[in-house]
Amino acid sequence: DLCRFRFRRLAEFRLVQRQILRAAFGPGAEPGFSNLLMVTSARPGEGKSFMSVNMAGSIARQGDNYVLLVDADSKRDSICYSLGLAQARGLLDLASNSKLDPSGLIVQTPIDKLTILPVGRERERSAELFSTKEMTRLIQSLGRRYSDRLLILDAPPCLSTSDPALLAQVVGQILFVVEAD
Repeated sequence: DLCRFRFRRLAEFRLVQRQILRAAFGPGAEPGFSNLLMVTSARPGEGKSFMSVNMAGSIARQGDNYVLLVDADSKRDSICYSLGLAQARGLLDLASNSKLDPSGLIVQTPIDKLTILPVGRERERSAELFSTKEMTRLIQSLGRRYSDRLLILDAPPCLSTSDPALLAQVVGQILFVVEAD
């Protein structure tokens, strides 16, 4: 039964993945918008970062699409802390300094088609930076500049901050992760 359960979960995961890729790059897709996917949840601990990282890795390993995983969660348990990128410059630094070039802040991973944009060092100003027009412009600009890849934004939970509500206005797709049971 455990094997059947795992197979069913894997099949569901692949179905979601195919739908996301079809919406991002299929007929009718709008480059710079449809390739922007925000992943969020209601509360911390529901698996949104787990889903973001695993989806990014899975899509990149398949080899058909490039993926840019964007850490948009400035909390202490964000993916950049887990990956040792907590002190790296990234998204929040780009929002606070328009002269920075995103390509210099993107980190290559051991998976060829997977890169990461860390959340950045300006975490204490994250609420202020996420609510600016500069952040909106930045996300849209990243989507257009990297229109050849899926940008997965690992956003904070909706009930802990207003950041996901602000990001939702500029992304083409939203994946809302809900804890089982």
